Amino acid sequence: HPNGYSHFSYDITDFLTSCGDNTLAIKVTNKIPSSRWYSGSGIYRSLYLEVTPQVHLRQDGVTVKTPNLAETYRDHKTAQLLIEAEVINQSDNAITVSVKTSLYPKTSDIKTQALLSHQTKEQTIEQGKEVTFKHDLSLINPDLWSISHPNLYVL
Repeated sequence: HPNGYSHFSYDITDFLTSCGDNTLAIKVTNKIPSSRWYSGSGIYRSLYLEVTPQVHLRQDGVTVKTPNLAETYRDHKTAQLLIEAEVINQSDNAITVSVKTSLYPKTSDIKTQALLSHQTKEQTIEQGKEVTFKHDLSLINPDLWSISHPNLYVL
């Protein structure tokens, strides 16, 4: 990994064994100069071993865009949300899937009613391939973020 300023992941599936214990060792190599601002090294944040199903969202594979937010909010009190979700099929077979998107206020818990919810049409993803599912949604009367009202949403 080139630096410590961005997250990353590795697929270690091929190195695991189901016939006994597995040991995972993390090593930091400090090559000087290793940074523009700070050339120290070490692990300063949490590490996670994430087990994903064979069909899953790509890391950083969900994007949300709000094009023309100023105009749509001013003219219609709405926010257009363009959402893309990249789904990877690492299984041995083609599989048919859909993606459900739900939007909640950051201050609520998942048990409350979603502000928006949308299920995509099903698509077949071939073995070893990925498909990008696209949503185009509108949120009526969104609570926009400001310094005095730092409203956030959870997708």
